[in-house]
Amino acid sequence: MDIIEVLDTRRDDWSKMLTNQGCPIHLIDDFIHDTYIKLSNLDNPKRIIREDGDVNMYYVYFTLRSRVVDYHRQNKLVYVADFIDTTDTDDFDIDNEILLNNLYEGIMSEVNVFGAYGSKLCKLYLPTSLSLRQLATESGISLTSIHNSLKQYKAYIKEEFEDEYLAYKRHKKS
Repeated sequence: MDIIEVLDTRRDDWSKMLTNQGCPIHLIDDFIHDTYIKLSNLDNPKRIIREDGDVNMYYVYFTLRSRVVDYHRQNKLVYVADFIDTTDTDDFDIDNEILLNNLYEGIMSEVNVFGAYGSKLCKLYLPTSLSLRQLATESGISLTSIHNSLKQYKAYIKEEFEDEYLAYKRHKKS
């Protein structure tokens, strides 16, 4: 059986992977075909097809992922929020903003519970749009350490501020 035929048996899985990675729907088939071509040109087909005849999902996943990342690098995403006119106050809800601000202020005051390391980490991560990788690069702390610490802090914050968050969500829906 040809490599492309074996890969094509899992086509639905590749489509789901690409959809979950933020690939535009109209490009999914193109990305899958590009990946098939790229993988069929490899010197060692055992990287893709295991000895038992099953597909190496991780290898294909990372190949698809690199294709999506390349696409997004070439085509910078434009967010709708960039085009919203914030000077129009008809849709502005001051109560909603107050609830959101109180929630944010409460969280930022609570991060001191995490100690010096956790407090600095949260104050760097929460108000900025830095990714964990960027934060690790800039701070010199390992990515794993940052991930594990923030995971614990987020769980604590969710537990402590659940009522305030639910109040904000309820008000936002009304």
